[in-house]
Amino acid sequence: MEKKEISILNIPFYNTSQAGFVDELYNDVRNGERKFVVTANPEIVMHASTDKDFEAVIRQADYIVPDGIGIVMASQKLGEPLQERVTG
Repeated sequence: MEKKEISILNIPFYNTSQAGFVDELYNDVRNGERKFVVTANPEIVMHASTDKDFEAVIRQADYIVPDGIGIVMASQKLGEPLQERVTG
């Protein structure tokens, strides 16, 4: 069973596919739910590692998805691979 969150430099990425994420967002919209989504790339993660206020805002998101192949590659190197890049 795949983990739902993979942490990279203290940022908890939602582990899903692009198609699965789009389906989940459509369900949220149909249910009248508003969601805060962060599509984080390596630059965002690196900035968050040096700016704790910025990190705090990112961590408030309902979903943080890996919008950058560098994030996917980092997850593989850490031994907890994300399914794929989920673009914004």
